Amino acid sequence: MDKNQPGILSKAEVELLRNTFGGDGGTEVLYVLRNILLQFPTKEYKPFGVDLMKVLKKFILPELSPDLPIKSQSDLYFSLDNLKQIPPEIGFVHIKAMDKMVDFIEQRFDVLCGETEENKMLLTDFKKREDKTDEERFIDTVAFQSIVAYLETSCDRLRTIANAKEETEEEKEAKQWANSNK
Repeated sequence: MDKNQPGILSKAEVELLRNTFGGDGGTEVLYVLRNILLQFPTKEYKPFGVDLMKVLKKFILPELSPDLPIKSQSDLYFSLDNLKQIPPEIGFVHIKAMDKMVDFIEQRFDVLCGETEENKMLLTDFKKREDKTDEERFIDTVAFQSIVAYLETSCDRLRTIANAKEETEEEKEAKQWANSNK
């Protein structure tokens, strides 16, 4: 990995995302991905390749890595940055919800990778009311909202990356020249 690259994805990984999710045909593939992640019914689809799965996992389920460029470290638990400002008893509830979110997304990747077809956790179960304490309902509701919002945002970011126009060398130089003259 080029330690001077911006962000966590290499040029080759971005190109793979463009080839997979870019353009009109890519939109359909992106919907298949989103539908699998959110446990919606999906029509038959061609399994995603190993290289694409590695990039998707790196993008959607990021982990700390010594190979990433400076200021590019990411982890889903970073979204709990407000924990320092709330009482521990409330913070623990948010941590439990994040644990459920990570477990759910990891399970969905197991399904995507073909490692299992079993759904141990169903997204619809997070909304069930029966046989839950108020705290369990709160945790499940926060987890549900976080899962859907995060996966929708991740798919939108994938679409943005896949359809972003790559600047030519001339455009980069012109932009750099314009910025240097400010």
